[in-house]
Amino acid sequence: MEEEEQLSLKLLTKLEQLELENNRLHQQVHDNEQRESMLESKISAMDGMLEDAMADINTLEASQLSQTGWKKANEIYENVNAPSTPNLLPQSQLYGTSTRSPIRMVSHQATPPVSKHTPSSSQFEPWESGGIKNQITDFMTRMTELEKENDSLKHINLQLQNLNVMQQSKTIDPQGMQELEIAALHAERRVADLETDMAVLIANQQALLTTFEQKSSSLTRVTQEYKAYKAKRHMELRNFEMRLSAVAGDFRKAESSLQVAEERRKEDEETMANSKRQISLLQKELDRKNDAIQQMRAHTSKISENYKAMNEKFKSEQRSGKLELASMRAEGKEKDMQIARLLAETGDNLMLKQQKVELKQNCHDLLSVVETQQEMIQSLRDATKLSHPDFKPIQSSDGLNSKPLRQKATEEKPNNITTAAGAFAARRIEVLNDSNK
Repeated sequence: MEEEEQLSLKLLTKLEQLELENNRLHQQVHDNEQRESMLESKISAMDGMLEDAMADINTLEASQLSQTGWKKANEIYENVNAPSTPNLLPQSQLYGTSTRSPIRMVSHQATPPVSKHTPSSSQFEPWESGGIKNQITDFMTRMTELEKENDSLKHINLQLQNLNVMQQSKTIDPQGMQELEIAALHAERRVADLETDMAVLIANQQALLTTFEQKSSSLTRVTQEYKAYKAKRHMELRNFEMRLSAVAGDFRKAESSLQVAEERRKEDEETMANSKRQISLLQKELDRKNDAIQQMRAHTSKISENYKAMNEKFKSEQRSGKLELASMRAEGKEKDMQIARLLAETGDNLMLKQQKVELKQNCHDLLSVVETQQEMIQSLRDATKLSHPDFKPIQSSDGLNSKPLRQKATEEKPNNITTAAGAFAARRIEVLNDSNK
């Protein structure tokens, strides 16, 4: 049971270590994801910087092309004033309604104030993105449409000439002639519309010329400021290109770092998968050990219950034994008191026995003296008998004359009670000496 508990503790320790390793791998994956997100944000920031650079470059190019736009507008103005052929409808709209775009009348606006400082992007906005630029764009678009319509009208005139030739040769049918008349009617209407558009365009041209004359004085100053601004922007562009090359180097380094991080992430994922498999195996083993531990706990609880019952029984027996021991101790105390009394009596008996021995020794001594005296008396008697034959010895009442007194004293039996008491006293003294040791 102790071995199984130790094994379960080892498994729990190993499981905790694996959980810590798993948490560490999760933290490493999270760090890699954060590093990857940081790299992505850095790349997006680089992309934003590139977009800003491209926008600046486009702004510079648009600023550089502004003068070309004005030159193109002047060329268009000169071409409009030149005499041209009458405009006709395109062939695709020969029999349809007119789809021409409306021409807006240009309003005469005052010249905006020109700043004496270095021009900014907002100061160039009316020249590049709004106002006159839109009008010039509409004018150029409309002139392109008029050129296309002029080409189509030339084609219609060529067809009319061919029809006139065919009519003169009388090779055309009446229905074709009617269609040609309808086409000619549409062409006349279209020519009238084009003449109206041309009048509007001429008015717009006059307004544009007035605006150009108003802005020509400020355009020179703006051009000079723009040249200075262009030189400044050129230097800034060179500096930005240098920074952009440095950023590109950082971007390549970031890409390499991102590749390394991706490889590490794959390795971490593989390690995580292996760790998960090991954890699953250890979890199964731990479940099996937990089942065994549960069984052992059930067995232990049963043993504990039996132990508790035995303990209660032992305690009850112990209590009864304590009572018996108390009674036995009381009896032992009584026995000790009896033994003490017996020892006291035995001591008295030993003293009496010692006195008796001394008395016996004294008796032996006295008997020796008496025997010596008897021998002397006997010798005296023998001497008296020899001298007086009629002399008879006196008979003693205790029989001393029959046996010697020493022999009679040795033949006396010892007292059995005294001997037994002495032996018990000797054994009790030995027991007390052993207990005292």
